[in-house]
Amino acid sequence: MEEFDRTSKKLIALLLRGLEDNREGVRESEILSRVKISRGKMERVLSVMRSLEIIDFDGNLITRGKVYSKDKTVFVISMIKKCNASEKGDRSMSIVTEFTPLLSGMRERIHESNRFDSKRASKIIRCTNVLRHDYVEGKKLGGRWEKKEVNEKLIKLSVVFDPPLRAGEFVKYGFYTWDERYYPLTMDELRKRYNREQTIEGVIISQPTYYVKIEADLPWTPRNAMARKVLVITESGPHETEEIEGEKNFVPYKNKIVLELWKPEYRPYVIIWQPPV
Repeated sequence: MEEFDRTSKKLIALLLRGLEDNREGVRESEILSRVKISRGKMERVLSVMRSLEIIDFDGNLITRGKVYSKDKTVFVISMIKKCNASEKGDRSMSIVTEFTPLLSGMRERIHESNRFDSKRASKIIRCTNVLRHDYVEGKKLGGRWEKKEVNEKLIKLSVVFDPPLRAGEFVKYGFYTWDERYYPLTMDELRKRYNREQTIEGVIISQPTYYVKIEADLPWTPRNAMARKVLVITESGPHETEEIEGEKNFVPYKNKIVLELWKPEYRPYVIIWQPPV
């Protein structure tokens, strides 16, 4: 993953705040007067933001991109989901997200973890500290977690920000869950318990996102590991899928499955596998 360093994040913050203050656009020279950044690094940041339709260009002006007219609210820098299965089928799962709001005023961000195959609520749910950085003003703040709804099919959490977020502030946090005997260990168990032919882990991309990683660490080498883009989701889970287009890296290696995506389109994405027997 190509990291956005502090200088790159300051550039992003200045751009978003400039576009908030002046909807007609901002000049590149105005931004460069407030941040020391190499030409190459600046062009990489602008290229990513333009490809995600966060910004556009109109002559010498940097302007708002199409996402502002599509009710998008954040620029997700990274979303990383890691799942581990024990030899008994216990599941530990963590999701870590970093983002910046496109506009000022965000007081709350809600996260939902759908559990299509679960029969019981998670025994353990833990949330990390909320890290909040303003790289323009050099401030560090935080946020607090609230549980909205927790049952066998859904974990719904929110992060509350007081004071509300400003455009260009960077926020990073995550949460962890643990479930006993969540993963089937055999095909027979998979069919009897879940009426499925595959085990599935995934994420839904609904905001402009730079980097996504989905990883499963298993106690054995799975069969028929795949990465797919989901076309249809119902209450019972993902159904129709197709090949993933765009920039990706899919590595099924021994007992580990890793899918990396860069600038994915707005869709659910999953990794799929079968137990070895």
